[in-house]
Amino acid sequence: MNSINLVGNLVRDPDMKFLPNSDKAVTNFTIAVQRPFKSDETDFINIVVFGKTAENCSTYLKKGSKAGVTGYLTIRKWQTKENENRYTTEVIANTVEFLTPKGTDSVGGNDYEDMTPVDDGDIPF
Repeated sequence: MNSINLVGNLVRDPDMKFLPNSDKAVTNFTIAVQRPFKSDETDFINIVVFGKTAENCSTYLKKGSKAGVTGYLTIRKWQTKENENRYTTEVIANTVEFLTPKGTDSVGGNDYEDMTPVDDGDIPF
């Protein structure tokens, strides 16, 4: 079984393109994921998303956003112009969950422009 679940923060803005001769979107981004029990060690995982999810990722995620990714691991082999073999490890995402709350910026600060003050007398408890 090849299944992977990750939660991490984007290290840069997503990059969306369209497949050649197609209108199908593909978005690439990288998330930083801390290793369990070792908060000082971080892995940088390349993520690839297709279709409508790719479009949503490009629209709503940005550098610093927290995202949950479910998908599968793949290793692609490709050749350079000098015919040298290279390998790329990446996660093909089936689902991406946007975990940065709406109304907060990507690094955890708050965006107070859309907030209205609450009168404590209006709270029923």
